[in-house]
Amino acid sequence: MIKSKKIFSFVFARKGSKGLKNKNLKKFKNRPLLYYSWNLYNKSKYIDHISISTDSYKLIKMCKKFGIHIPFVRPKKLCNDNSSELHAWKHVINHFNKTGKDFDIFVSLPLSNPIKPMKYFNRAIRHFEKNNFDLLMCISKIKYNPDYNIVKKKGKYIEKFVETSKAHQRQMANQAFSINPMFYIAKKKYVMNTENLNSGKIGYIETPNEINFDIDSKEDLNELNKIQDKILKKYKFYD
Repeated sequence: MIKSKKIFSFVFARKGSKGLKNKNLKKFKNRPLLYYSWNLYNKSKYIDHISISTDSYKLIKMCKKFGIHIPFVRPKKLCNDNSSELHAWKHVINHFNKTGKDFDIFVSLPLSNPIKPMKYFNRAIRHFEKNNFDLLMCISKIKYNPDYNIVKKKGKYIEKFVETSKAHQRQMANQAFSINPMFYIAKKKYVMNTENLNSGKIGYIETPNEINFDIDSKEDLNELNKIQDKILKKYKFYD
């Protein structure tokens, strides 16, 4: 809770994954990915509740061990490859509205990046509340830039990804950022009223690129597992 506003967190994880089979059941540092979302909730002085939205009975069984609330088995229509994450967000909020469990701030804790240092979440929730954002995301600087050194294929040729860009030196290109899926923070009302998560007052906190991971393939998981313990200790990952 922050300033009398209840904060509910959620994990969204379906059992199907094209890029990496059983992605949400994988482990990192000998713990299931689910553990790290639960751990942020468990140690947070702000988050009041945690639930999961999933169709995976293996994840449901795991949630029972951690004490994560299981409000339902996610409907099939929200579990296919074309299902919108936003629709899953709306579905869980609708469920809580109907059951009378009211809250103000919605937090998504994706399994795709298990590295969720508490200092960044605490900073983010305070920044979110202070600036009255609709939605807050984590972002990280990236080396490559669509204005300068990212291209696309066109037949047997390539061309600049941003065709209107006049940058012919790295220094001329705007700094680009990628979204880091540590967590997302949003007003509950915003989630229910929007159809586009790129609309509204979207804030951010900047996070280091060395802890920006988004597991969607075997290669992504391999890169995550290569991270050095000294980096994890720097961000108090083991605390």
